[in-house]
Amino acid sequence: MSEESRLGIQLFERLESDFGNQADKIINTIIEVAGKERISIPGYDYCHRKERNEKIIREFNGGNYRELALKFNLSQGTIRQIINNHRRAFQLSGQKLQ
Repeated sequence: MSEESRLGIQLFERLESDFGNQADKIINTIIEVAGKERISIPGYDYCHRKERNEKIIREFNGGNYRELALKFNLSQGTIRQIINNHRRAFQLSGQKLQ
C-alpha cells in the first residue's frame, strides 16, 4: 500500500472518529470538489497566517520589528512586509492608519 493510500485511510479514520456520521459527507465534499486530482493540504501555519498577521499588526508599535520577528519566528523582512502590506491596504481604502 502506498504512503498516499495510508494517509487517505488515516484521514478518513480521523474524520470518522472526530465527526462520526459526518465523515462520509466531508469526504464526499472533498471528492466532489477535487475529483481525481491530487491536492495539497496546507499546513497549520498557512491556514492561520491571516490571524497571525493580524496579531503582528496589533502588536506593532512603530519599531519593534526584531521583537515581533523573534516572537513569531519570522524574519524582520517578513514582519516589515506584513506591516507594509497592511499600510498599503489602508492607503488604498482611503482610511487613516492608526
